[in-house]
Amino acid sequence: MAAIQVRRFAGTEEFRKAFLQTLQEELQRTCTTPSAVMIPGGRTPLPVFDAIVRKPFPIALTTHIAYTDDRHVPEDSPESNYGASRPMLRALQIPPERTIRVYAELPLAAAAERYHKDLKSFVDGGGWIGVAFLGLGPDGHTCSLFSQADLDRGRNRYAVAVERPSGPHRVSVTPALLEETERVILLATGSDKHAVADQLLRDPGSVIAGRAVMGCANVELWIA
Repeated sequence: MAAIQVRRFAGTEEFRKAFLQTLQEELQRTCTTPSAVMIPGGRTPLPVFDAIVRKPFPIALTTHIAYTDDRHVPEDSPESNYGASRPMLRALQIPPERTIRVYAELPLAAAAERYHKDLKSFVDGGGWIGVAFLGLGPDGHTCSLFSQADLDRGRNRYAVAVERPSGPHRVSVTPALLEETERVILLATGSDKHAVADQLLRDPGSVIAGRAVMGCANVELWIA
């Protein structure tokens, strides 16, 4: 991994404008082959999704949406990352065949296997991921990769099941999939993320997120 490029923002409003601008640029990027933008879950992207719903824009016909991870819950659950993004997908008129998602209605292992196969089919078919926006937890996790064991299970796979002691269980992309991504952007918003962001910059290998993106050629850390 090359040195992590850092971008610091004066506040959340400036951060959200940059997030929205970059997301729009990638969604509108004209390509001759299928491309995908990978979006994160959690609270961080929700204001940006809402802004797109209020003011949608045309996107390239080759553009797909994929997800860094999702919880193993029904899509109408407030904890579903796919469910949270559905108003944006409708506003952008992204059809189901251009949405690469976790089918959480399947049993956990089957959902992970289906997501792995769908991502592999996309990549093997000539598709590529232009940018992946990744969340960064205060504990240093990213996507739904919380431990070295989660990283290890992801070897030679694009998606894995992640069981959580207190639930809900999850399906997450893996370092192998992130290595296929042209540009990875880690999002650290809020004062509770500053300590782990500093640690990530000082010693990437000491943080799960740092290990997860170790094989990526172009990694950025956005701090607000």
